[in-house]
Amino acid sequence: MGFNFKKKYGQNFLTDKNLLDSIVSLLGVTKETTVLEIGPGAGALTSAIARQADRVVSFEIDHDLEIVLAENLKEYSNTKIVFKDFMKASNEEIESEIGTKDYIVIANLPYYITTPILFRFFEMENKPRSLTIMVQKEYGERMTANAGDSEYSSLSVLTHWLGNAKIVKKVPRYMFTPAPKVDSCIVHFVFGENKYDKEIAAFIRSCFLMRRKTLVNNISSAFDISKDDAKKILEKNQLNSGVRAEDLSAEVILKLYEDVKNVLNV
Repeated sequence: MGFNFKKKYGQNFLTDKNLLDSIVSLLGVTKETTVLEIGPGAGALTSAIARQADRVVSFEIDHDLEIVLAENLKEYSNTKIVFKDFMKASNEEIESEIGTKDYIVIANLPYYITTPILFRFFEMENKPRSLTIMVQKEYGERMTANAGDSEYSSLSVLTHWLGNAKIVKKVPRYMFTPAPKVDSCIVHFVFGENKYDKEIAAFIRSCFLMRRKTLVNNISSAFDISKDDAKKILEKNQLNSGVRAEDLSAEVILKLYEDVKNVLNV
């Protein structure tokens, strides 16, 4: 290709055709599907999507890939590459490019930008139907962990609250060019009915603020609540004062949020 991979953009491309086709197949992409892709790279996954989808709109930050993508996607008239940093594009610009409220997102994300892009979609008004993202394996495990798992975190609770996330495929490092230092996985996330709320998200993070501390300590430290009042909130929910956030389901933590809010509003 005559292309130099750029470390600053976290460029690691997939080229295995069978893997790429299986990703598209897993997602049920059809001739009625509009796909927003982030980070098309050299266009290998873009091509696999374009063969099955109605339209593909891809955001690519690296203008040096323009010639490569033009060549690799020349037979697909249903693709459009927008050479712009996705995080700097306005919601209005994204919506105008997509042209529909019914779309899905597929992204092979540089690890350093996974969280900002994920939360951007969490907060968007015109959310996609689903997100399918290639992420570092450990990150995917945190997204999909359940209460009691060692990987369970505030991110796990957020994804349970906002929808349903599952790892649909593990991708070892040797399948990328150049090979990264860690393995990856593909997480498929389907949005539910709950809307992102900054106050709820802040409460969830506060519960996991200091993992070695009990929930009583974390709540009383994060909010203007005495430890006695925090204990009463836990007792109301049949929880002992020594419980930690990593032991509680998303549903229980969200119930605690409502009780803490009621105490603060008194």
